[in-house]
Amino acid sequence: MDRSTDSPRDESVDAASEDRVERDQQPSDVEPGEDTTDGSDLTQLEDLLADMSKVDGEDLAEELDLATFEESLTVFFTTPGYAREEELDPLTDDAVVDALNNAQHTADIAVYGFDRQNIVDAVIAAHNRGVTVRVVGQGVDDEDQPESGFIEIGEAGVPTHFRGTALMHDKFVVVDQEVVVTGSMNFSESGVMMNNNHVVVIRDRQVASLFTAEFEQMYVQNRYGGSKESLPGNRMAMVDGIPVEVFFSPEDDIEGALRDTLASADESVMFMVFAFTLDS
Repeated sequence: MDRSTDSPRDESVDAASEDRVERDQQPSDVEPGEDTTDGSDLTQLEDLLADMSKVDGEDLAEELDLATFEESLTVFFTTPGYAREEELDPLTDDAVVDALNNAQHTADIAVYGFDRQNIVDAVIAAHNRGVTVRVVGQGVDDEDQPESGFIEIGEAGVPTHFRGTALMHDKFVVVDQEVVVTGSMNFSESGVMMNNNHVVVIRDRQVASLFTAEFEQMYVQNRYGGSKESLPGNRMAMVDGIPVEVFFSPEDDIEGALRDTLASADESVMFMVFAFTLDS
């Protein structure tokens, strides 16, 4: 249901890329096509991915509430594997569900793609138990039809506002003006199971206030895209000694912030990105 920013992988492209990497890494005295590996590296990686779902023999899902709500900053990653039907069920969507299940008063949600059923169910459950739930969504799929998650929560009476034109590409939840769940992952089947994504859970009222202010520009003031205003005041918070700085596009100079961060590097820079087109 997602657009190109969160779409299923083209397996022919993946295969071509893997073949290119294999050719580039072959020793010069090996005939093309000859297998020089014993499969141990792949086996080790597969074992590591399998072990990611266990902590001391217990499912990580059983420890999720502790990890999410007693730690001030927690990061989760999807595990899509290398091909269809090799993906592992990650904890990323469980982090979103757990935050919603723990909501006592409010839950503000801004999301682009929305058809992951356990998250849809958690939104409706929060609404039904009296939590004030507000949703901002892009609202349509590639065929300009409402995404199933938005239809379902609308039928359940959850107040939802849609971005009418261009893109509303946020993915965040603010719970009780204290817990923020954000990252690259759409709340969709492809976002959770098929694409490399991350989710960050931050428990900090200052960070939550910034996300709430951004949300209300869209939900309350009907400001999207270029009509949004950069938030005044301090956008830096210290979360358990970790500096967290919050920016929103397009109103903030995110490009400049990225340049400054890269320029400050002393030893290394590592990044993963879907689209990389900025010349600066």
